[in-house]
Order: sequence, then structure tokens, then C-alpha cells
Amino acid sequence: MTQELTTIEQIYDQIGGLSWFHLIIILLTEFSKLMLGWSMMIMSYAGFINDFECIIPTNGTLYNGQDQAPNSTALNVCSVSGTACEDFRFLGSKRTVISEWHLVCDLRWMKAAIISVQMGGVLVGNTLGGLSGDFFGRRNTLYVAMVLHTFISLIGAYSASWQMFAVTRFFAGLLIGVMLMMDITLLAELLPMRWRHLGPVIPAWPLGVMVFAGVAAVLEDWAQLHIACAVLSALFCLGYFYVPESPRWLATQGRLGESHAVLEKIASMNNRSLPESAMDVIQHIANEEKTRYKGKKYTYKDLFINRATTKLTVIFSLEWMVMSIIFYGLNFGVSSFVGNLYLNIFLMNVIQLPASLATFAVIDRFGRRLSSIIFMVLATVASFGCVAAYLAAPESVRGEVTSALCLTALLLVSASWCTATVWVTDSYPTVIRSLGFGFASMSARAGAILAPFIINLDQFPLFTYILMGVMSLVCVVAISFLTETSDKVMAETVFNVQADSIHSNTAPALNSNSLGENQDVKLMSEENIRKSPADPPINRNSNGIDKDNVPPVAFV
Repeated sequence: MTQELTTIEQIYDQIGGLSWFHLIIILLTEFSKLMLGWSMMIMSYAGFINDFECIIPTNGTLYNGQDQAPNSTALNVCSVSGTACEDFRFLGSKRTVISEWHLVCDLRWMKAAIISVQMGGVLVGNTLGGLSGDFFGRRNTLYVAMVLHTFISLIGAYSASWQMFAVTRFFAGLLIGVMLMMDITLLAELLPMRWRHLGPVIPAWPLGVMVFAGVAAVLEDWAQLHIACAVLSALFCLGYFYVPESPRWLATQGRLGESHAVLEKIASMNNRSLPESAMDVIQHIANEEKTRYKGKKYTYKDLFINRATTKLTVIFSLEWMVMSIIFYGLNFGVSSFVGNLYLNIFLMNVIQLPASLATFAVIDRFGRRLSSIIFMVLATVASFGCVAAYLAAPESVRGEVTSALCLTALLLVSASWCTATVWVTDSYPTVIRSLGFGFASMSARAGAILAPFIINLDQFPLFTYILMGVMSLVCVVAISFLTETSDKVMAETVFNVQADSIHSNTAPALNSNSLGENQDVKLMSEENIRKSPADPPINRNSNGIDKDNVPPVAFV
């Protein structure tokens, strides 16, 4: 007997599951992070401070404060014998924004400020991306942002002042924020349930930063690195002509024909026939959205529409903020590590490659929740290990030991972030999935804005290590209150999430008006979902599944 199809996940399985079509989609979307990682981390090179000479005037000559050495200079100081430097001469071959506009001494704070401005742009991009993704579609939002990023990278390369450069970094960050959110959301909605965790664990980001480190070692010029990034961005724009829109999103927008056409395209690529009942599934999703929410346009306030989605939003936001503070604080603080700058950038990312593959296996074996807890517990241990090493290790090896433990913490936080990315996209329903992912990303960017100021390995290493450990521990406690989603069908509407909370013995009570409808919701049984006598009885198929509702979905 042919299985009755009730969800898009089942349709994906019927038309081939993971296929060549999906592998090409992954190549065109997920691997765009090669360019995103490059663009995001460009300040790890551009913000490098070369040795510099302090130049001060005296009697018409330049000197270093030593009367016997006229026309010479002092190294890495801001004043000599109480006299402030009039100008600076930077040594070495590296051309950075620091050497370009002399951002040292009184302007030293501009490095952290520019990074924070960039991450502020990412925060705004997450906000706008979530709204745009749900209003205009995942695909259009992704590729419009990619085209604009190409142009802003070129403009940034020709910045005439540090103020102009900071503005271009803000807009680059904004567009990065949009793209980071959209490629994850679009890919998750195109992949079969069994493989939804595949995209985030592909190490495209660290590969991009590794390539960036190699190119930076050759070019040693911040402007040329911007131009190279623009070229890479332009190449990925060509994916627009192959990558389709999410059939889930199209269905919730009532664009049934387009949704059906996307599924037909996937089936054709896999040499399969699309089941005749596919349109019924699409129609069901559209009807549910239309009848329950009357074509409502969702906003961020809908993430707090009931206790179920509120709990998801608060805990995921906390988790992502903690991970972001640690991840970006250590990445942008790479110049504080002992050794070669390019090699340090390369090593900080090459260690993530085997970790990404291991993460895939761990998620597949233990699921989203337990994997996240394991990674963050180990990150907590590594962070407090830094504290112990800083206080007890011999001075001769203290730097090497703490650096190794910092890299370990970074590696574990990165693995946890891969897991959390899948977890978030699994947990929210289609109608607010971009918004949910966007809000979590906004929290991460808020953490990234703070990171350059509170993760300070140069001035306050012990405080930094303690803070990393405490934040990681708080994160472990918080995510332990969430539940597993790996075996759940993705929700299509907010009602699905609320209905699943009713199926759960541990679900919290829900506001009877949380869906904007005057209906009572009780927690004792699923039949109570339809309290009104006017509602039809539950229509079950031969397997006992309610055919008028999507099966139980991801919920905390």
C-alpha cells in the first residue's frame, strides 16, 4: 500500500531524498561562506598593528628624544620625554588600515570601534534579512544581498578615510548578516529531514578564512584583499540562475503553482516522478496558513506569540550571544597570540575542518540537544583550564598552554554553533523560521559588537578566561531546558508548534488567544484542540495520523 503523503519531507523522500540536485544547491549556497568568512574576518589582517616610529619636531628636525641622535625616531611609543608624536612611520611590508590612517595612540580605539561597527551592521542585516526573507522570499533576499556585497567591497577598497572605511564595513556587515541567515534557511527548507544538519557542518567558513590568510600573506594589502573578495562574491552571484525558491515558503504565500514547479524540478533532476498528491500537501499548507492566520504578515513580535516560541527565542538568543562573544573575541584577538599572524589565522581555522566532520557524526549519533551540551561543557572545561594555566603554569610555557586552550575553546564553540544552527532552523515553523533564525543571529551580533571590548587578551587575560568559563557554563544550563528536534517534522505554521506543545507532557500552558483567535486550548488531549462544536472531528489516516494537521514537530 502506497504511503499517504502529508508533509513536504515525505515528498522529498519520494522523489529521491538527498540527490545531485541538493549537492549542487549546497555548493552554490553553503560554499558562499567562503566569501562570507573572508569578508567578515578581513579586519583580523586589516587591523594588524605594525611596529611604528614616533616622529616629533624639535628645532626643525625630527628625533627620538635623544639629543645625540637627530633625525631619528622612537619605536612603538606615543610620546618622547613628554612630547607627543606629531606623526608616525610604519615599518614592514604590511599595508593595513592602521598604517593607512595612523590608527595608533589616541586613535588606537578605532580598531575595536570599526570591528564593532561592522558587527553592528551584521546585527541590522539579521533584522532586515529575517523580515525580507519572509516577505520577499529566501532566494531573492540572498542574491540581492550578494550583488550589493560585491559592490560595497569594491567601494571599501577605495576608501579615502577611516570614516569612509568604517561606513563601508557597516554595510558589508549588514549584507553578510542577511546572507548568513538566508543561505542557512533556504538550504534547510530544501533538504530532506534526514539531512537537514548537513549544510551547517560543511566547513566552508573556515576554508574561506584559510584561503583569506594565504592570499593576505601574498598581497599584504587591505585594499587588494577587498577587491579579491568582491571578485569571489561576484562568482557566487551566478548561483541565482540555478537555486530555486523554497517550496515551503511559496506554499505559505499561496503561490501553489510555483511551489509545485520547484518540486517538479527536483523530481526531474533525480529522474523521479512527482507524486500526484504533492499538490494536496501544498494546498493543505496554504489553506492552513490562510484559514488560521488569514494571510498574516509576521513580525518579530510573533516570536513571542506564546510560551512555546518565547522559550525558544529567549534560550537560543542567550546561547548564540555567548558563542559569538567567545568566537569573535578570540578570532579578532588573534594578533595577541604568539607567532606569525598569517599562520595563526590559518591554524585557528584549519583545526575546524576535522571538527566539522566530527560534528556531523556527533549530531547524527546524538542529536542536536545532547551534541550542543557536550560541546559547551567541554568549552567550559577548556576556558577554566585557561584560568588554571594562567595562575599555575610556569612562565616559560604559560603563553603556549593558554593559547592552546583558547584554540580548543574556540574549536568547541565553533562545533556547538554548527549544531545550534541546525537546531534553530528545525525548531521554528516555516512562517517565522527566518525571523527566529534572524533573532538568534541578532543576539549573536550583539555579542560580537561587545566581543572586541570584553575579550581582551592584551590587557585583561585572566578576566577574559574567567568570563569565557562562566558564560559557557550558563549556556550549558540554559540549553538543557530545550528538547531534541532531529526526529521531528519541520513545522509549517505557528499553530503546529502550539499543537505539539499540547502533545508534550512537559509543555507549558498556552494563552488561549496566543494565535490571535478566540478559541480555547486545553492540555489534556489533542482532541481538545478543536473545542468548538462547529469544528469537524479529527480525520485520521490508516496509521492513526491526523491528516488535517502536520505530525508532531520540533518544540521545546
